[in-house]
Amino acid sequence: MKKSTKLMTLLMAMVLTTGSLAACGGNSDDSAATAAPQASTAGGEEGSNGGTPTDVSLKVWVPQEDTQGYGEYGENLTEYMINEFNKSQTKWNVKPEIKPVAEGDAYKTVNTDPSKAADVIAAAGDNMVQLIDGGYISPIADTKVEEVKKEENNPSVAIEGATFEDKDLGGKFLYGVPFSPNTWFMYYDKSKYSEEEVKSLETMMAKDLKDTKYNFCMPLDNGWYAPAFFFAAGCNLFGEDGMNPESCDFNSEAGVSAGKYIMDLAHNKKFFMDDNNSVGINYLKDGSLAAWCGGTWNAEQVKKALGENYAATVMPTVKIGDKDVSLQPYSSYKYFVVKANDDAQIAEAAQDLAIWLGGKECQEIRLKAREVAPTWKSVSESSEATGSPAVAACMAQGLTGHPQPGIVQMGNTWDSIKAFVTWAKGKDAKEDGIKGELNKMVENILAEIKK
Repeated sequence: MKKSTKLMTLLMAMVLTTGSLAACGGNSDDSAATAAPQASTAGGEEGSNGGTPTDVSLKVWVPQEDTQGYGEYGENLTEYMINEFNKSQTKWNVKPEIKPVAEGDAYKTVNTDPSKAADVIAAAGDNMVQLIDGGYISPIADTKVEEVKKEENNPSVAIEGATFEDKDLGGKFLYGVPFSPNTWFMYYDKSKYSEEEVKSLETMMAKDLKDTKYNFCMPLDNGWYAPAFFFAAGCNLFGEDGMNPESCDFNSEAGVSAGKYIMDLAHNKKFFMDDNNSVGINYLKDGSLAAWCGGTWNAEQVKKALGENYAATVMPTVKIGDKDVSLQPYSSYKYFVVKANDDAQIAEAAQDLAIWLGGKECQEIRLKAREVAPTWKSVSESSEATGSPAVAACMAQGLTGHPQPGIVQMGNTWDSIKAFVTWAKGKDAKEDGIKGELNKMVENILAEIKK
C-alpha cells in the first residue's frame, strides 16, 4: 500500500475516535497529516463559506445503465441523483465528472491507472479485497454511516461483506455502502413455460416448444455463472467459509458430476450459450428463446423484449448425479466505495456523496427507474419492489445463493473456470476427460497469486 494512501486511510480511521479538524483541503503531505475529514452526515451542515455550499469537483464511476436517461429522471440517472444530493444539504455543491465503468470492472480499471481513479466508485463485492489490498480505497467514518449499519435498514450480511480488518490501523472498518444485491436469476417467457415448469431445468429442457429454437440460455463459460453447478452438487470454493485460499474441491466426485452436467448441457441443441447479452435478449424478443439468465441490470431490456409475457424467478433445480438440487448462483452485494485521497476536503465530500448514492433515496430512484433491487429494508418491502418480477426474483435468489468469497484468491477463478467450460463445450470433450480437466482447473485456482 502506498504511504500517502495508507496515511489517508489512517486519517479516516482517526475520525472514529478523535473527531476532526476543519476540512480545508490541500494536497501536500503536511495538510494531509493535519486536516482529517469531519465526522458528519451528508445533510444539515453548513458549508465552509458560512452557509454557502462549498464547490467540489468529484469523479464518479457507475455502470453504463446509471448514466442513461429514464423519463422523469432526465438524461443521466446519476447526474439526477447528485443534483438531488446538492439540494438535500448545504455543505457541498458537487460538480461531478461521471464515467461509465461496470461494477465488476472497478478494481481492474483502478489498477490500470490509479492516478485516474474516481473519487466515488460503484464496485461489486468481489472487488473489495483487491481495492483495499492495493490501498486504493479508504474506510468510511463510523459516525457517517450509523444509519447505514443499522440492521433495520440494511442486512447485516451486506455490512459484513464490506467490513475488513486492518492490522496496521488496529480494528475492523466499513469500506463500502451497500446499495443492491449482486446475483443472477432466470427470466422466462410465460407463454412458453408455466410457473411450475420453471422449477426444474430437466422439465424445461424436455418440453417441446415447437417453433422455439432454444429452451434455455445462460453464459455458461463465464466464471461468475458456471460455479452455480458445482455449489449445487455440494462442492466448496476456498473451504466452507470461503476464506481458505488453499482449498477447492471442484475436482471431487461431486465436482465431476457437476462437470458432466455442464458438458451435457453445453452440447444440448436446445441450449444456447450466450456470450453477448444483446443476442440472448434479441432471441427472447423474436420468440426463438424461452428462458435467459441475467440480473436486475437487464430488467428494462428483457421487459421490452417479452412484453406481456415477461416473467422472472429463482434458478431451477438440476439433476446432478441422482439428486435434484437447486442451482446456487453467487450471492453478494454492490457497494459505493471512496478513493483514498490526501485532499481531506475531497475525501470528506466523497464519503458524503457515497453514502447518499448508496442510501435509501437513491435506492428508491434506481428501483423506480430501472428495477435495481434494493438493500434498504423499507425500500425492499415497497410495492415497487415486491411488484417487480426481476426485483422479487433477485431478492429471493440472494437468500438461497452461495455467498461469494471475498478473498484475493478469487482472482484466479474467472479464467480457470472459463477454460474448463471452453473445453467441455468443445467437440472433442468426453466424459473420461472431465476429471483431468477439473484437476487442471483446481490447480490454476489454487496457484499462488502474483502481485
